[in-house]
Amino acid sequence: MEKQRYKQERLDHQSFDSFPVLLTPLAIEVHAARLYTRSLFIRIQKEIIAGSWLCSIKSKISEEGSDISIISEELIIPDSMPDATEINKAEDSDDEVEEIDLYKKSTREYKVLHNRSDDSVVCCCQLFVRCGILCRHVFCVFKNFNVQKILHQYLLKRWTRDLIPPGLRRKKNRYGEKNENISNLFVQATSLVDDCCQILRNDEPKLS
Repeated sequence: MEKQRYKQERLDHQSFDSFPVLLTPLAIEVHAARLYTRSLFIRIQKEIIAGSWLCSIKSKISEEGSDISIISEELIIPDSMPDATEINKAEDSDDEVEEIDLYKKSTREYKVLHNRSDDSVVCCCQLFVRCGILCRHVFCVFKNFNVQKILHQYLLKRWTRDLIPPGLRRKKNRYGEKNENISNLFVQATSLVDDCCQILRNDEPKLS
């Protein structure tokens, strides 16, 4: 239980007392950073980046208040590295040096249905259904339609920072205590120490 509490407090510190580095100028990334826990935000951030740089809308059809977008995703596949013999042979040759490809590119297409009335989206990759997070194809559509916030229906409570109430996070319950007075004093003392640490969290000399 102590190991679990320590891990929980460490993760809470990452989520509440620091702000992650943003890698795009998109407002939806800022919104995600404020809502998700740090570990989940990193996963969401990867999808946002991939949706911005690796995905593009190939075609779009509008019908009855909805848009059906065909998303083209560029896949980068590392190629086998050339050995030293091939490189030396190319350097010694008087002919024009052939360009060495370090990776190959391929594309896949995905269909995203976007309802303009409520900004709801459905992607054929079904990442949200399987894992509970939006995929890069949806973020590509959001970027195209200038959607700046992740909609409430796509914010699963278990991924958000406020899943555990603040009062419960601060409580220092200890199991196995036989003396209730000692247990209450212990909780009060640790709570006071936590309060002091929070006040001085940015003052290194006083914390020292």
